[in-house]
Amino acid sequence: VNEEVPVGTESINISATSKTATVTGDGQQKLHVGENRLPIVVTSDSGIQKTYTVVVNRPASTNNALTNITPSNGSLIPNFNYTKDVYNLTTESTTNYLSFNVNTEDRNAKVTGHTRQLLEPGKNVREIVVTAENGETKTYTINVTRPQTDETRLKKLAVTGYEFEENFDASIYTYHLKVPNSKKVLYASDIKFETVDPN
Repeated sequence: VNEEVPVGTESINISATSKTATVTGDGQQKLHVGENRLPIVVTSDSGIQKTYTVVVNRPASTNNALTNITPSNGSLIPNFNYTKDVYNLTTESTTNYLSFNVNTEDRNAKVTGHTRQLLEPGKNVREIVVTAENGETKTYTINVTRPQTDETRLKKLAVTGYEFEENFDASIYTYHLKVPNSKKVLYASDIKFETVDPN
């Protein structure tokens, strides 16, 4: 018996009965893409066996479409539409990593390029590739802009165990402090600071 099932069919139910013999191989059977040879074995009371083979062809899906792309920061321009495969995205300047939450129209399709990756300041290009069961691919291109900043000031500055004579101000770049005569070296580890731009 040869049968072809619709694309995406993952299992079939085979019904086989005998009034006097034992039947095995019937019931729910999983299918893989391509040809599936499913043996149905009938065993008589005396032990004689006869095997029927059901050949089922499951076509590979050509569906490599996504139903959504949601970035971890920012919004796609234009909004996601399954007919479009090129988008623009602007993130916050402090965004160091970017990932995408995606869903495939066909759950058997595979996706790459959507996971968390380092985001450089300026222009970045991310490609999300969807591979259908039959191997055909579709690429969604995301042109990402992470704004660059010229901010070089400090938000905090301190020296462990000492106080500056001046109150700290991000726009003041010179500070004075008094240390005992025994303090011969000021180590880098003594200086604590935090930048306005965390990057």
